[in-house]
Amino acid sequence: MIIKVPNHKRLNPKIWLKDGSLRPDVAVVLDNMVVSIISSLSTFSKIPIDFEKDIEEVVLCGSCANYFYRKKSDLDMKIIVRQARYLEKMDMGMYKVFSKFISSYFVKKYSPNIFGIPVDIGIVGTAAEITKYSLMQKKWIIEPERLTDEECKYINYRSKLYYLAIKKMVKNIIKDKNKHADTPKFYAYLRTKRVKSWDDKFNNREPFSIALSNLSDTGIIDKMLNLNKELIQDLMTDINQDN
Repeated sequence: MIIKVPNHKRLNPKIWLKDGSLRPDVAVVLDNMVVSIISSLSTFSKIPIDFEKDIEEVVLCGSCANYFYRKKSDLDMKIIVRQARYLEKMDMGMYKVFSKFISSYFVKKYSPNIFGIPVDIGIVGTAAEITKYSLMQKKWIIEPERLTDEECKYINYRSKLYYLAIKKMVKNIIKDKNKHADTPKFYAYLRTKRVKSWDDKFNNREPFSIALSNLSDTGIIDKMLNLNKELIQDLMTDINQDN
């Protein structure tokens, strides 16, 4: 298995203009998605919509906000909600249930996308110090940078190691019926590790994401998830998943 991280000369032209600014038509679609999500949160919490009070920031991040995007890369959009406003009428458990509902069921069912590029939407309290673009301020908070040859070499090597290790664990679960019940726990581990990895330096965080994305493209992750659909459904709204 050969994994090679891309290192394009310009950002994804389906999303960004040559000067690095967000395409106006893309901005309109993303704004509509934000309205849809916050409207759902308003209905769920029974709190009237007030965008100035509801949203602290909306950022675009991930590989499609960098030079190392792939053909199947998605665009990560993080909606930073002012939690305190909703916790007045919702306990933290219900807030987390809604957050996980958006990041799993809603995104999976409606498959939001821009020109065929999937948009992975998440509701968060804060955004890590990573490359990101502010949809509200219409500017880069932390600008993307192209990789050096040394970074590419290191990331390719580490990605391959992660890929082989995760693939082996997934295969073991698929083959052993006694381990099928471990599917939700293992999948939660992969998701949690991917999220937490973004708190690390680029060289440490990106290999895991690349490995997991490449492995997902093979279909083996979906095969594992389909071992027990009832457990996976529970996983989507499990408020203790990340604990």
